[in-house]
Amino acid sequence: MRCSATPQGSVVVDLAAPTGGNVALTRKGETYRHKELGVTFIGVSNLAATMPAQASELYTANIRALLDHLGGADKFDAQVKERTDPIAKGTTVTFGGAVVYEPPAPPPAAAPKPAPAAHAATIRAAPEPAAEPLLSPGASFAVQLLEGDVTPDI
Repeated sequence: MRCSATPQGSVVVDLAAPTGGNVALTRKGETYRHKELGVTFIGVSNLAATMPAQASELYTANIRALLDHLGGADKFDAQVKERTDPIAKGTTVTFGGAVVYEPPAPPPAAAPKPAPAAHAATIRAAPEPAAEPLLSPGASFAVQLLEGDVTPDI
């Protein structure tokens, strides 16, 4: 990979880092930002093993941010009780022993498309399709042969 063509702010994850890497600037077992290029290189040896912990940390951070937005420990009840904040309103199911969740309104049904105007000169009724046989000619012959309707010429 030509690293000089990589845009600033890019992140290169080299999954082949444990065996030498596919990118010349990858450092085995390291994550670093190249100062001149402005590119971050990830050369972690066992990247998959680091993901569950990171995913858990990100989820925890999201839940904490939600609870902080809802007022934290001090103002949580007031924020939820007022129900003026759309996030508080959409995430609160019960409050004070009562169900307060209001499901969103269903999307409006699509209006039926109007039928095109009929022009007698240009629109003709399609002919009825011919009835297709239920059996292929070979299968039909086999059934007739089994029923005794046809005798083969031998």
